Amino acid sequence: MKKIKFLYLIIFLASFGCADDMLDRKPLDIMTEDVVWNDKALVEAKLYGIYQKTPFLFNDQTDLPNSWTNFQWIVLQYYEHFLGCEGFNTGWGPRGLVRDMELGKLQSDGGLLEWWEEGYALVRNTNDFIDRVSASTALDAAFKNQRIAEVRFMRAFAYFTMVKRYGGIPLITKTTQLGDSEEVLYPKRDKEEDIYNFILSECDAIAADLPETYAANDYGRPTKYAVLALKSRAAMYAASIAQWGTVQLDGVVGIPSAKAESLWQASYNASKAIMDAGTFQLFNKYPEDKAKNYQSIWLEERNVETIFAKQYTGVGGVGGNWDAMQAPRRWNPIGEGQATVPYLETIDEYENIDGTSGKLDREEIKTRLYTMDELWGKKDPRFHASIYTQESPWFGEPLQFYRGILDENGNLVTTGAVDGKSWVGADNRGQGRPWGVKKFLNPELRLTRWNEVGDTDWILFRYAEILLNFAEAAFELDKPGEALDAVNQIRTRAGIPELSAITRDAIRHERKVEMKFELHRYWDLRRYRTAVTELTGHFSSFNLNLDITTGKYRVELVEKVRGNTPPTFYEKNYYFPITPRRIANNPNLVENPGY
Repeated sequence: MKKIKFLYLIIFLASFGCADDMLDRKPLDIMTEDVVWNDKALVEAKLYGIYQKTPFLFNDQTDLPNSWTNFQWIVLQYYEHFLGCEGFNTGWGPRGLVRDMELGKLQSDGGLLEWWEEGYALVRNTNDFIDRVSASTALDAAFKNQRIAEVRFMRAFAYFTMVKRYGGIPLITKTTQLGDSEEVLYPKRDKEEDIYNFILSECDAIAADLPETYAANDYGRPTKYAVLALKSRAAMYAASIAQWGTVQLDGVVGIPSAKAESLWQASYNASKAIMDAGTFQLFNKYPEDKAKNYQSIWLEERNVETIFAKQYTGVGGVGGNWDAMQAPRRWNPIGEGQATVPYLETIDEYENIDGTSGKLDREEIKTRLYTMDELWGKKDPRFHASIYTQESPWFGEPLQFYRGILDENGNLVTTGAVDGKSWVGADNRGQGRPWGVKKFLNPELRLTRWNEVGDTDWILFRYAEILLNFAEAAFELDKPGEALDAVNQIRTRAGIPELSAITRDAIRHERKVEMKFELHRYWDLRRYRTAVTELTGHFSSFNLNLDITTGKYRVELVEKVRGNTPPTFYEKNYYFPITPRRIANNPNLVENPGY
């Protein structure tokens, strides 16, 4: 009966010429593709979705056990700390996966730090966006050019994220369809050199279409300088591989050594363009307090050093996780924290403020008692900004990591208490050592829930990195004076003496210290092709025993902190495996050497 009444209504409206109009109207809850790609607001919504899926922070997705799926936000950062041998884990998280990779057990099935399926999903989304917006007739040219440039930046970033893992990979720049040829649907791996050339050419093509700055409400979009920063970094990686790597599989992995100079020049030029612009500089707001100044680079957001950052608000779970991961135990909502415990070798890298070596003599430190000032008081201010240790202040209280008390007779007590003082410090996590990562932590944020996150932005590109990239390229191009000046700018800001001469090792040392814990070290050692030696071997740490009489500490050295089986990096691990699974899906792929 209702259908009959509706038919009568249509006939009635038709007599007034209204039925055709009503029946021609599109449903209000369905958007056609034509509508989406011709409407600025909807295009922006599509763009926002691509931003969300671009690996600007934890660009190292990983296959975690099902029970840890919801904890990726916790563990992804400190994986690279371990793999780059900057530190180790004291017991929480799916550390078995990391330990396997530390031991050189990265086999043909892969499984850690993978970014293939995620990468190509992002490539498909960016290709689709570029194709659709390019074809739109309703959007103005300026809007189209800028938004397409932003997406091309993200596509280039995605390819960089993949090429540094796998070497040459299929280069796909158009949206594929089911009806495409087998050659398109099952592409071969392009040469590693071609992928890097694509990234660099994309940077050249889009830089002019992006502004130098944005209004506050658009902060976080890539600028012209973010593009130059990506080019600076990517060209440096490619130059390193050309200079120190080996060409294999007819160029699918490796870059001919003859290309090294032009790639160093590309990195040099991109870095210099940023430097010459004068838009960015080293943060130096607190020159009288070098440690506070260095730590504030991350805490005072949108500062003069930040070229490009991933923004976090802390609202609705959108935030950084290092506060929960790295905060000392007493100030962690799940009683964990201190996720990365730096090796003693990491701490040794920080020089003294007079420019002398900061490496502790392993034999001497066993011979007497120390105050914390005697151990660390002369350290590079970046040490104090980056690492907390015994007696470091935290919310007005000194941290307590000591393990064991020496009583008045010099006997070591490891149970109960001595003179009312517990044998173990309140911040010691059982097997923990007396250090943690302070860098990035907000000293005013005290987390109260296990899933609470911070609002500190993550800096993807900062001016100090550009100076270091420039120094590296300048040195390899036989411009030692320019390299020396760039490195000394960083050392002066840090509060340690300038160098009088420059070497490759000095540049790498400065990069190691300045960029500590910023997820560069593991990848730097891979591109230097020194990971086989530098990531293989034993690393040390120590415990502190509190002397109840003097209040000083005895150092209890642990020479093999990872046990009798040390971390190991094999030659084949300079590239991740493509894996049998992916090759089964696309027989035109070839496996990387050694797997």
